[in-house]
This record gives sequence, structure tokens and C-alpha cells, in this order.
Amino acid sequence: MKEVFRLKTELLRVEFLCKFFHQDMILDHVTFNVFEGETLAILGANGAGKTPLVRILGGILQKDTGELFFREEPLFDYSLEKAQALGIHIVQHCGRIADSLTVAENICIPARPRGWINHRKIAARAKALMGLVGLARSPYALTGDLCASEKSLVELAAVLNLGPRLLIFDEPPLPYSGSLGQKILNVIAHLKAKGSSVIYVTDNIRDALQVADRILVLRDGIAAGIFDRQSPYFNPRDLLTVMAGKGGGTQAYEPARRDDVIMEVRDLSCRVLHDINFHIYRGEILGIVGPMDSNKSMLLQLLYGFVRRTRGTILIDGEAVHIRSPKDAVRLGISYFTSMKEKSHLLPGLTVMENITLAAARRVSSLGWIKPHIEKHYAASLLEAFSIPPSLLSVVTGRLSSGLRQKIQFIQCLAAKPRIMLLYEPTNGIDLETKKEIREGIKRMAAEGCTFVVVSSNMQESLGICDRFLVLSGGAIKGELSKPEAEQSKIIELMQK
Repeated sequence: MKEVFRLKTELLRVEFLCKFFHQDMILDHVTFNVFEGETLAILGANGAGKTPLVRILGGILQKDTGELFFREEPLFDYSLEKAQALGIHIVQHCGRIADSLTVAENICIPARPRGWINHRKIAARAKALMGLVGLARSPYALTGDLCASEKSLVELAAVLNLGPRLLIFDEPPLPYSGSLGQKILNVIAHLKAKGSSVIYVTDNIRDALQVADRILVLRDGIAAGIFDRQSPYFNPRDLLTVMAGKGGGTQAYEPARRDDVIMEVRDLSCRVLHDINFHIYRGEILGIVGPMDSNKSMLLQLLYGFVRRTRGTILIDGEAVHIRSPKDAVRLGISYFTSMKEKSHLLPGLTVMENITLAAARRVSSLGWIKPHIEKHYAASLLEAFSIPPSLLSVVTGRLSSGLRQKIQFIQCLAAKPRIMLLYEPTNGIDLETKKEIREGIKRMAAEGCTFVVVSSNMQESLGICDRFLVLSGGAIKGELSKPEAEQSKIIELMQK
């Protein structure tokens, strides 16, 4: 008797997709497809290109070259509205939730944005979807009273109410792991039973193996391979090898001075971080690496006083210090830099020189009065170190390009001559030349004795500038690697613990 094979129906096809960011090619001729009723996991380390790929599939970001097909039809002038009309939806972490609405309203109103609302009817519909996602709340509860994990389930239920043909989970956050992991599996099974497809984007090999029919491994913007459950590569060890690629080791390395601990952290904890212990040497560049949901940024915020610790001790030069606010951190010689515009220290309405003076007032003043000739000379010398002409000192900061603003913000942090600099994504969103100048600035300052703690989602960049690495995952430190030990494969392996 002949075996009958059922042909799979293709839902989405991506051909030779490319995306550039400034001079960087962040997606390099990526090609794959998604079949009806399947779960495709897109697996890759931080900086592999997962987020821009998802944003292109969801119509949020435009591709530069390549083709997209949906049910064999080419997609032209693709946009968020067209994606949603086709039934392609991205699950965002509380991205569409309004705290002022009830749970039922948040779930059901997006599907019917106009017309009279029958609250009893939408409550019944919402309750059914809440049961599917495992949310044990009243549909009449105010969404603002829910915790973050419950809001994530409301968001998921709202997307399910739209009847997605392709549902994309973009780096599912903590609510979709651990004790609630079964709920997302139930949702995926429900969608597959209806013939819908799922793309599950993650940097966690264990999760990918659990949910996926096939796994696309993305590495440095390239589709490194697609593996189904029959493939000999469909196992943690081989997927780790494909994710990391060959090599990934370091080049010639001159270690930082290791005889002078400037900061030590003992059992530092907060709501999402637990028993963090490490030390930093003077002049060292320490990299903090980990998956997206590891709360790396929270560690920097703890050290700078944005967030209060629940327990633990921070020591500087061997003495315990109390950092309750950024003011305390600045007093201790700690500076904080972030590429996130909304958290920048720059004031866009002030000139470049005025912004620098804000951070260096004590260095350019005497008896409480700013000395104009000292102010200008000091600011100009800082700009010169980053190849910025002094003529920009009088320019209003808000009129500068994003790359220049980021350099000015970095210079502003240096202006106070900090002993320790906390850097969050220091080269995110800028051109190659500016990235190079900031990296060189970090190395130059470290050679002069400044200590850096760097959080970057670009693993290759971290490997290039950091002396030592802490791997953070699940709110805890999973391991420490020196620069000679820090191959990308080892870092990814520690992340999976």
C-alpha cells in the first residue's frame, strides 16, 4: 500500500530580504517560508537581526530589497495596515493596552473600533478568550489594576480576537515562561488546530525546540539554516553551534590592570534581580550580556540609583556606599549613559556648550560663577577628542543629527570626569563612523583609569571592547568569562542555563 503525503500549503514566503541601517547591512538576503498550521521559531542571539525582521514582516519597518509573498501573491507597498488586513499580527508586551478600559474592552474593542458596544456581549466573548490564555480575572476588571503578566495575557487575548492567520511572538517576555509557559503552548495548539500559523522569535534554544515544527537560525543578519524535527541538527548542541558560527574568539588581548578593585557588589537584589555578586577593577571595561528579558538595564539602574535595591551592598574603594538616587551616584563619581532618547540627559533647547557645562559646572566655575573662557576652552577640548568642530558649541542641541546628539551626550557624561561610567547600548542607532569614535573613546578613557560597565545587545561589539563578561539570565548571573574565554558560543551556552 502506497503512503499518501499531504502537500503543505505555503502561507508566507520571504525571498532575499535585505535591510540596511546607515552603512550596516542588518539583514543579508534572508530567505524562508512559513506553511499554514505550522510554528516556525526564529532563533538567534542578541544582534542577530530578529527584531528588524519581525518589524518588516509586521509592516512596521520597510525592507530595502527583496520580496514578500502571502499565499503566493506578492506584497507591494506593504504597511502595518496591510499586514493586519491579511491577518498578520505581532504580540507586543502591553503594546495596545489602555489602563483606563476594562479587560473586556481592551480585548474586544480593537476588532470593532466603531459603533455601539454591547458590554454584556463583549464580556462573554472576552471571558472565552481569557479562558484560552489562562487569565483568571473578571472581564469587567479595570486593566490598570492588573499586574504586568496579566496585561500581557490581555494583549494576547486581544490579538486572538482579531482571528490571526499568522501570529508573531516577538521575544516573548517573562510572562510567557516558567509557570505560564503552558499557556502559550495551549494558544499555539489552538491556532494550529484552526490552520493558523505562528512565528516564535526567541534567543532561547530550549524554548525553540519545545514550540517549533521548524527552526530558522538567524546569525549576524544571515539565515544560517532551517531545521525541522527530522533534522540531525534539531538538538541543543548543534543549534548552539549554528547560532554562534565558527570562531567568535578574541584577537590579541592586553588585560586591564587587575590589582585595584574600584567597585564591588554583594548580594544585590531588587524585584527582578537576585543575589548579584561581582567586582570591577580600575580601568576595566566590564560587559554585561544576556537575553533580552534578563533585565540587564535594571542592573545599571540599580547601580545609578534609578531603582532602589531590596537588599545587598555596593562598595567603592572598599567602603560601603548608599546610592538612593542618581544624585548620590554622581557624588560618588558614577556617570550614566543611555542611547534611549527619552532618558537622555541632554536638554534639546540648550546649546552644545550649555549642555556640557551642566555636567561640568564645578570645573568651569569659581565661587559659583561660570568663567566663560574656561567654559569654552574645556568644552572645545572635549569636542576635539571626538573630531567635532568647536563651531558647534553655539548650536542648539535639538537641531543636531541623531549621531551627533549621541556623541554630545557621551561627551557630556565624560565632562564630569567620572570614575565609573555605566553605558546602556552606547552605539545603538548611529552610523559606523560614530560607533568607531565612541568605541575608541571608551578604550582611551579606560586606559586613563576610568572604569566602564557596558550593556550592549550587539554581542560582537561587546567582544571587541570589553575585558571581561558577566552573563545575566533570569535575573541572576549565570557565569563570568575573561576576554580570552569569551567566545560567542560559550556566552550563548551560559544564557541557556
